[in-house]
Amino acid sequence: MNFLRIIKKNFLFDGFSNKDINTLFDCMQGKIVKKSKGMLVAFEDSKIEDICIVLEGKLLAFVTKINGERLPLRLYSQGEMFGLHQGYLKPNNLGFYVVAASEVTLLFLRISSIVTMCEKACSCHQKIITRALEYLSQRIYDLENNKNYITIKGMRHKIAKLIYDKFLEQKKLVVYLGMNRNQMAEYLNVSRPSMSRELMRMRDEDILDFYKDKITIKDIKKIEDILKGEA
Repeated sequence: MNFLRIIKKNFLFDGFSNKDINTLFDCMQGKIVKKSKGMLVAFEDSKIEDICIVLEGKLLAFVTKINGERLPLRLYSQGEMFGLHQGYLKPNNLGFYVVAASEVTLLFLRISSIVTMCEKACSCHQKIITRALEYLSQRIYDLENNKNYITIKGMRHKIAKLIYDKFLEQKKLVVYLGMNRNQMAEYLNVSRPSMSRELMRMRDEDILDFYKDKITIKDIKKIEDILKGEA
């Protein structure tokens, strides 16, 4: 498995050379860890000190209700991460559990090493600081722009609004969301499994079709009816 290729899929390391990543691995106290399916990777309320990047397999984030039921939040797939923005919160405690949904290989990088320039003052360290700021800025931008979706009640209404907004923006019945399923669920503030089930229902009703981030709107009137509360 070419881990360097996978690491480059992560937002923080997009555009980095193999040499840069190898240098940063030492600077950021990197370590690679394997976990078996079902093993806990992080506990709710645990202190976050590392970024966790998925190299192989999938992670499931979930919270536990008072009755003990697990509520899935999202899946982390190859190249995705958690821990960066949580690590800079005060207190920097994780708000959910993370468990291995399959056998996983994970890369952990010490968060404090991002803002602490290494002794060599290497140029690639400056690049990672810039990328981290871009990532956090994007998170803030997304939160500011998806507040309308958060206040909407109903999974179908949330999905319809996102698709209709993209239709108005792109002026086509075939629209591109610009995000994968995990990112879409996070953007709408919903669980991915529930969102996927609703998307499949809408497909079965011939309202839309989907492939990766491409949505084909087959019945724009039905989308509008959903937004009006008439469907």
